[in-house]
Amino acid sequence: MKIKSKNRGVTMIEVLVSISIFAIITSVVLYNHSAFNSSVAVTNLAYEVALTVKQAQSYGLSVKREAGYSGSYGAYFSTSPGDDKKVIVFADKDSDNEYDYTNEATCGSNPASECREELNIRGDVSVKNLADSYNPTGNTGELSIIFKRPDPIAYIYDTDQNNARTYGEITISSARGKEKIIRVDRSGQISVK
Repeated sequence: MKIKSKNRGVTMIEVLVSISIFAIITSVVLYNHSAFNSSVAVTNLAYEVALTVKQAQSYGLSVKREAGYSGSYGAYFSTSPGDDKKVIVFADKDSDNEYDYTNEATCGSNPASECREELNIRGDVSVKNLADSYNPTGNTGELSIIFKRPDPIAYIYDTDQNNARTYGEITISSARGKEKIIRVDRSGQISVK
């Protein structure tokens, strides 16, 4: 009995189907990798912002003292374009419960400035929303969280510096829509959710 052997190569259609399947799988993997990176960036930044607020709390409760100044320290947030890419740790030298912008360009090096440290937010992540107990869903525009010695509690002010709020929430978001919320309660507790 004679067995007929057929030698044939791969057809053009088979090659195109294989390349298409490979391209689809690659694009799905790259898209998910990009989304994963965005999620990790937002999570890392949320914890970095929480640590910055904790640092302001530490300064306000006595760790950081400057010559001739024993007042309060705080963290300042804004959703204004440009300001939504930074967090300011400030010394409230005039006790007005807000961050004063004088000589901001020299943060940390000019004694006349209230700015002590600045956390710059990189990439496509920014401060998206600021909320507090008075305005729980809307954007307050600005939020100052101040710690005054010897009280361990947080004084939380939005644009109305006359009334302290019971909590403040800072929402950070990436361009891909990933979000994290940093919540600071009046008790001084700082959490990321």
